[in-house]
Amino acid sequence: MFENCDEFMKSTGMNSDEVVRPQGRKCCKEKKRRLNNDNSVVDVLKKLQCILEKQIEVNQKELELKREKDMKQFEMREQTLRKNLELKDTAQKLKIKYQELRDRA
Repeated sequence: MFENCDEFMKSTGMNSDEVVRPQGRKCCKEKKRRLNNDNSVVDVLKKLQCILEKQIEVNQKELELKREKDMKQFEMREQTLRKNLELKDTAQKLKIKYQELRDRA
């Protein structure tokens, strides 16, 4: 059929100086590259989702702690106001008693 290698090369359109890869190799590499890119995008999105979920948890805990802190501060203010009212009432009663004792004397 072909007497030598050069005739075969000429008939198939190949130069003897070029390295020829099987047909479809580029397509295979391109598919693999796209798949890797798609997988890397999916991996990045999964990591981002995980990070966001953790950040949401942290934010919820911080919010919960802030609510507890605010409630404690509110209770402390309320207690302080009650004590002040009690002290004012006691002071008023003592003042009245003092005036009564003064009037008797």
